[in-house]
Amino acid sequence: EIVDVTNPSSPTLIGSIALVSAGSFILVLMLLMKSRRRPVVSGAEEMIGETGQVMEWDGRSGRVRVRGELWNATAPQGLDPGRRVRIEKIDGLTLVVQPETNGR
Repeated sequence: EIVDVTNPSSPTLIGSIALVSAGSFILVLMLLMKSRRRPVVSGAEEMIGETGQVMEWDGRSGRVRVRGELWNATAPQGLDPGRRVRIEKIDGLTLVVQPETNGR
């Protein structure tokens, strides 16, 4: 059968366009769902769980080195320089850290 593409009411033309549109929509939805399952690779959320090393500390705050960068940090207790810490959360530009235990 020859399809008359000049006839705007051709059922074959309408069906073909509908199938291509539906396929494209489904493909985009699948790619979106796949990207949502990927781990965070940038931003503050990506740093949570990372480890760092205490460079200087006074009371409940100090500076830690994480990935070669110095960050201001706080912790519920005093920490000694050289101690390994784990980032628990980020408050603005200040890291909230906990001492890393040997079992982790």
